[in-house]
Amino acid sequence: MINKLSVGTANFGMKYGIKNNSKIYQKNIKKILDFARLNKIKYIDTAESYGDAHKVLGNIGVRNFKISTKLHLIDNNSLNIDKYLNKFIEKTLVDINVNSIDTLFIHNVSVLDSPLKKNIFLFLNKLKKNKLIKKYGFSIYTKKDFLRLIDFNPDVLQVPINIFNRDFEDEAIKKEIDLRNISIEARSIFLQGILLTNKYPKNFLNDNPLIFNRWNKWIINHNISKLDACLNYINSLRFIKKIIVGVDSVSQLKSIISYKKYKDLEFPKNLIIKNKKIIDPRRWNND
Repeated sequence: MINKLSVGTANFGMKYGIKNNSKIYQKNIKKILDFARLNKIKYIDTAESYGDAHKVLGNIGVRNFKISTKLHLIDNNSLNIDKYLNKFIEKTLVDINVNSIDTLFIHNVSVLDSPLKKNIFLFLNKLKKNKLIKKYGFSIYTKKDFLRLIDFNPDVLQVPINIFNRDFEDEAIKKEIDLRNISIEARSIFLQGILLTNKYPKNFLNDNPLIFNRWNKWIINHNISKLDACLNYINSLRFIKKIIVGVDSVSQLKSIISYKKYKDLEFPKNLIIKNKKIIDPRRWNND
């Protein structure tokens, strides 16, 4: 699994996740990345919206990692998209202190409904041609997003997938992935830590009280840790090519690397949630 791991950096530049109250100190981030490097983890996943994560990575030095980052495009029909994207790329390369980006993701698929979309794709392909980026793709949330953009032939899609949220574990989607040779990356595999905790926010319990009882009972019955359950699930999905993991410390990353593998572990369908108030972090602040 180490070959698939990518270190998520949202909490490197800002407070991130429903369970976190602070971002990580730079000296601790360096320890995490030194440990990742030592254990042959090759990838880092970041974004311009992650506070000062770009600059923190640049200060530490990450040239021997493959960097993916995300851009939230302004949906403005009068925007000079070439100038806007060029400025973003130049600033990103300077801030992270690298010569190129492995994958550039567009964070908001709404731009696909914009008249700017043709210019966006022309510029993304120009960046590939000039070797400033190797691949481009989209960070998406729903199957509807997937169906809206597959005809644009992205190299990569980053999707939320975990034991509670299995929308993308869909045969029709997997067929399209194979047909179009799209690489799929999994994020939110711990649901921002909700799947690992024993203390759930009150609004989560109000929205779906039984699911957490079923989850905890299943964990106890199988004598498995929540971390191992999440990692065994995500690693059982062969169509997933990369797994984004956010950690606060070296010990957390060490636990992920040394997780216990189980053979023939089945994940019951009664753990699947359709309630977007739980599985979509964009809804959490609205409760």
